[in-house]
Amino acid sequence: MGPREMFNDTPQSYKEKVKSKIEYLLGKQDDLQMELHQLRGDLVRSIAGEARRPGALSSVKTKKGKSKGKKKSRRSKAKKSGVSGASSAVSKSAQLRRMGDKELLASLTKPERETLEAVFQVKKVKAEMMSREDRIRKLETRITNLRDEIRRADWKLTRQREADMRQFTQSPGFRRAQSSRYRTLHPEVDVELEVEDLKEALFQVNSHLSAKELDFISHAAT
Repeated sequence: MGPREMFNDTPQSYKEKVKSKIEYLLGKQDDLQMELHQLRGDLVRSIAGEARRPGALSSVKTKKGKSKGKKKSRRSKAKKSGVSGASSAVSKSAQLRRMGDKELLASLTKPERETLEAVFQVKKVKAEMMSREDRIRKLETRITNLRDEIRRADWKLTRQREADMRQFTQSPGFRRAQSSRYRTLHPEVDVELEVEDLKEALFQVNSHLSAKELDFISHAAT
């Protein structure tokens, strides 16, 4: 709904159309927020599920501090490293299986999380989340623009009322009605009912009144 539509409608009807459009877009935004909330839960479950898969984190390198002492042969180092690495992976996997999803995510190192987020299923969920977030941002921009249109319509309505008032107050009939001479020549009629005519008027209003009741009302009025 753009400026052209505004000029094809009265400001008030245009304003009502814009309000309806905003309500519709807010509903869509709420739906997307709900979907995004669900996808965040899916992301946590996907990452946790991948982390619990045997060997999922076995390729992730962990930093180790430099050990002091005598140098050992490369063969013995490699052998020990392989044994300790496998043992560490098994231990890590067992620990992750005992954890809840959120606790598991909190325990992951940055390299581990990056490795898991590179898995296709996790990437798919993240892509869907990004899509929802982008659509929500676009809706927010559109709603903001429409609210600006309502302010424009309000401004136009105010100007229209001011113009109508100026036109009315500048009309010959209005100016004449405001003059003291006109009010003197055309006094306002004060409708009064003479007491003598009260009985007849009451009878016309309610023909079921008795003569005694009419006399009582007339006497009370005087």
